[in-house]
Amino acid sequence: MFCTYCGKKIDDDTKFCPHCGNVVADSKKSSITDAVKKITNTAVNTAKSAGNVVKESINTTADIAVEKDTVNITMETDKLSKTNQNIADEMTENKKQTQTVQDDEDSKSDRIVDSKNIIVSTGDLKQDYEIIGPVYFQVSNKGVFGLAGSNLSALVKQYKGEIQKMKSDGQLGRERMDWGFLYGEWSVGANDFDKAFFISVQELKKRAALLGADAVICMRQDIDLDTNGFAYFYLQMYGTAVKFT
Repeated sequence: MFCTYCGKKIDDDTKFCPHCGNVVADSKKSSITDAVKKITNTAVNTAKSAGNVVKESINTTADIAVEKDTVNITMETDKLSKTNQNIADEMTENKKQTQTVQDDEDSKSDRIVDSKNIIVSTGDLKQDYEIIGPVYFQVSNKGVFGLAGSNLSALVKQYKGEIQKMKSDGQLGRERMDWGFLYGEWSVGANDFDKAFFISVQELKKRAALLGADAVICMRQDIDLDTNGFAYFYLQMYGTAVKFT
């Protein structure tokens, strides 16, 4: 055998090395001890390797989880961006529609203002024209037609300024009573017919203006009286809207 300290050859039963003087360990015990150390070291190394594998696995799992979270966040961000874009597109479209409606209203207002220049005739005209279509308006001092703007009293308030001017110019008769009071009944006076006729013509011109017409030809009117004391009447006015060529 050999000394474990100096490495020189010694007898198997020697307990002290004659060369270096150190106690010589039992070879069998030394072999067992070496084997135990070797096994222990192998176990430790195996445990370390296993720990490293587990650590790497944990790190890999964490990386995968982080990657998934990143992908989910990216997808949610894209969805939110698309939603915001859709909202922005809807707001833009609503703004365009609002502007279109406003433009239409402005255009209608402009055409209504231009209605003062529209010609109204009970007959035909010499100018060449193309027919657009019929125009119609009705009014009553009873207000039972159920149509907005057909009540005479409301329209009289609307045209108050023009009616006053016509009275001042003598184009419209003053308020006066008729013979109905002699029979204990109230009946409509001629002044109401004058107002209704004037208002109906103006409203007819407005409707023609909305159609882009230059004139209303062949205008006609129908008047129906309420048979109960002739207190109420119904006036329908209509004609043909035309545009000059």
